[in-house]
Amino acid sequence: MNLTELTCPKCGGEIIETESGCRCKFCRTQFKEDTLVKQAEALSELLDKEKQEKVANLRTQLWKKISDEYTDSAQILRLCREIKGYLPQDFFASFFEAANEENDAALISFLDSIDVKSNMDDISTVLDFSLKSLNGRNMMSVCNLIERAYKNTDLELYSTYRTKYDEESQKVNDCVYDPELPRDAFICYSSKDMETVQKLVDYLEENGLACFVAIRNLQHGRNAAQNYWTSIKKAIDNCKAFVFISSTNSRSVACDTKEEVRYVLDMERKTGKKKQKVEYLIENYTGKAAIERTFKKFFEGLEYCYDPETVFDRLMVSDEELEPAPAPAPVEVAPAQPEVAEPEEEQPAEEQQEAPVQAEENVPDVDEDIESDYEPEPDYEPEPEPVRRRSTNRRTIVWDDTPDYSYEPEPEPAPAPAPKNKNKRKKATKEVIVTRGQRAPIDNEDEKIYIHIEYSANMADALAGVYIFPVTTKGKVLSEKDLVFAGNNVSLDKSIELREFENYSDITVNLSKTDFETDRIKFIVAALSLENSRKRAVPKIDSAKFTLQVGEVLYVFDPSSYDVTVSNLLFEFYRYKGSWKINFTILGVNDGIEKISNGYGIEVED
Repeated sequence: MNLTELTCPKCGGEIIETESGCRCKFCRTQFKEDTLVKQAEALSELLDKEKQEKVANLRTQLWKKISDEYTDSAQILRLCREIKGYLPQDFFASFFEAANEENDAALISFLDSIDVKSNMDDISTVLDFSLKSLNGRNMMSVCNLIERAYKNTDLELYSTYRTKYDEESQKVNDCVYDPELPRDAFICYSSKDMETVQKLVDYLEENGLACFVAIRNLQHGRNAAQNYWTSIKKAIDNCKAFVFISSTNSRSVACDTKEEVRYVLDMERKTGKKKQKVEYLIENYTGKAAIERTFKKFFEGLEYCYDPETVFDRLMVSDEELEPAPAPAPVEVAPAQPEVAEPEEEQPAEEQQEAPVQAEENVPDVDEDIESDYEPEPDYEPEPEPVRRRSTNRRTIVWDDTPDYSYEPEPEPAPAPAPKNKNKRKKATKEVIVTRGQRAPIDNEDEKIYIHIEYSANMADALAGVYIFPVTTKGKVLSEKDLVFAGNNVSLDKSIELREFENYSDITVNLSKTDFETDRIKFIVAALSLENSRKRAVPKIDSAKFTLQVGEVLYVFDPSSYDVTVSNLLFEFYRYKGSWKINFTILGVNDGIEKISNGYGIEVED
């Protein structure tokens, strides 16, 4: 069989021969010759040549769509379903269809069911796209696929994808992709000016200002194209200022910046509220008159900024200082008085002569013939008569003739206030009902956090319990003694204490004591079988609810229905820019606690 007549089973591209085998000219995937021949022969048994060409064409279109900067899920779903009309079991069509569905259930099921041995050559493509759509629900399935595929087979690929996963999961947990997160500046720019944009953003964020940049703060995976403008508008609404990188590129009719500018103008007209605007001029621009009128109206009355320092200074100015000062009110001038004035209005001569005398009160300058009743008051108080007091010295009794100026006894010192008990639990004054994916701040890390978790298993002879994993940025627990559960109820750094009872657990957490390497703390409920039989059904958690008190706020999760799973990641504490926050993941998984522990670096035998 002539290899050049074959098409790529991944993207439908042309196959070319190389020294090491053969490679797709379009997607550049390497293939072994015998593998490619087997796939071609299997395809020829299912489809005639005309249909094979149609499938190859559809695969090429699909590959172009998944390579777009922002994924168009509607088009991808259409192409996948057309391919599956010819080849119902096609691997890539099945994966991209699952990955672009509205919910994560199809993707999670697909990832968990992949046979890594028979599909090893395709795992990298699956992971690359899955990482673009990573979220709190599918995160664990993606991580498990990396572990299953590469941990024991290819350490280089394992390290590469584990690093990518750690970086992407950190962004998800830190709300980097949340357009509704309040920020200081929305950066409006052309992608052709990206180098200048990066320098500006680096400077602003190094000086403490949070920026929204579309290429960085929007996910590029599932439904990215469909949600693009909705997310952009939300980001503009939640940013204090609008910073425009002004250049010929950004003022072009073909650039999306004009739509962002028009949205701000429209919102200002509807709400009557002005958005703070900054124009950062990086080059003299030339634009068409029609679009220039929009920009002129948008920045009317504002001065250019020519460097990042000036942009920063402008952003630090308050909204009141940006408004021009009101014009001074006109001064009313009284009408001129007539020249002939009444005698009463003239100042008496005596008053005119008294002025210099009042200025020199202490220098009498009076006529000897004029009698004065003025008697100057003494500038001192007369010394009081001595009060005879008896000395308090018991050894000698003497009379003390020193004048006593204090007629009242000295007050006794007030008793010192009792020290406050910092560990005393405050009374909750606010209750918040928790939903999946919700996040919350932790304002005071010195205060203890009080947690109460109730749970039950679906089998009478199963054991349900809480497992707490303090993990580092690498996603691993520092040591086995840091894992907190019924057999080890206090973490090594003494920051976590667990008291476990029959169907519930009480936990206290003091984040100020956590090890500096701990990046997040995960709270998982899981069920264990009391019998060591592999044929026995796996026990599952059929209910779980909790309360979590931070300061005076009580967070409550008490669902009316519950997804029965082997384990459930209820919530986690994580660091974001030096501060601790809560992520209520409430994510059910079908992995047992042994497998989960192994994933966090604790070797547990099944």
